[in-house]
Amino acid sequence: NTPNAKTAAATRKQVVVVAENLLALRKGAALPKRYDGYGSCPLTVENGKVIVITTQVQNEGSDLSVIHVGHALKRKGVIEAFDMTTEAAVAKLMWIMAETHDPARVRARFYSPVSNDILPVEAE
Repeated sequence: NTPNAKTAAATRKQVVVVAENLLALRKGAALPKRYDGYGSCPLTVENGKVIVITTQVQNEGSDLSVIHVGHALKRKGVIEAFDMTTEAAVAKLMWIMAETHDPARVRARFYSPVSNDILPVEAE
């Protein structure tokens, strides 16, 4: 069971694994396939829009690097709120977007700490 196992993209990959393993099992052979955890985060967003990922799980924070699709989201420019609360992330985003909608500037301002609201983010 993986966090993304319930998406259609994950199911598409899982069905092949199940089918081939069932065929092998019927023949008494070793199971040839293993699900690799592939999934999808189906976000369809217009170019130039800003997306912030956060969580409501206390003391956990967001960490896109721990999920398969997280790396792709990071490459697309999704902003992680890390240890910020959802309320703090929304308030900060509203404050920033009153001045700019440019995704690069929004990202830079979001990751600039204000009153210790976010831990400093290392350059990737």
